[in-house]
Amino acid sequence: VCYWVAVKLRRRRCLQAALDTIDAAHSCDPAKDAATGQPAELVYAASMTRWMRRLTPRPSEALQIACRAQHLERWLHPRDAFPKNREGYFQWRTEAKKAHTARAAQILRDAGLADLTERVAYIMMKKGLGEDADSQAME
Repeated sequence: VCYWVAVKLRRRRCLQAALDTIDAAHSCDPAKDAATGQPAELVYAASMTRWMRRLTPRPSEALQIACRAQHLERWLHPRDAFPKNREGYFQWRTEAKKAHTARAAQILRDAGLADLTERVAYIMMKKGLGEDADSQAME
């Protein structure tokens, strides 16, 4: 019993370390939320987490990470770096999602949660909409 309790506690610490690292990255957002003055992506991530908990009272670890990391370091991939048309918008979104998922995977590996990288990427890329509960909650 003690072994499984220790494993569960370690897993929780790893999850919290990943969430804290994501929040630290969000804290570097140069854009500020108009209402709070805090980094805009940090405010957005907190809002997404509250909404996720309303939709899914017991979210999976992967959904918690994906939700929090949805716009991870978004300011590094500005929209205006792509053509200002529909095609450019979708190209930007695709490239941004790839960058967000790659950065999230790095954070997960560093936190000792490498086993979640594929699942988190699947949710962040919003694959399986209409079929996958976590992806649907993220949408």
